[in-house]
Amino acid sequence: MTSGKKIHLEISEAEINRIIDEIESSNLADKTREKLIALLETIVRLDEIIGMKETTIARLRKIFGKKSEKLPVPIGE
Repeated sequence: MTSGKKIHLEISEAEINRIIDEIESSNLADKTREKLIALLETIVRLDEIIGMKETTIARLRKIFGKKSEKLPVPIGE
């Protein structure tokens, strides 16, 4: 899926809402529909957060419930 190319997409909130409406009325499986809508809503929220001047990686991790990666420490070291 990743080809190393940068993706630039400009889309309005109205267009996102239209897409969400289409997804909701589609014949996709319920779980697929829920995931697609959640992805779109997450992208919108992330765009809002990134636009804030005081946004930091730590703040993004906190908002999205992610902890920093930690390597397991072998027993005896």
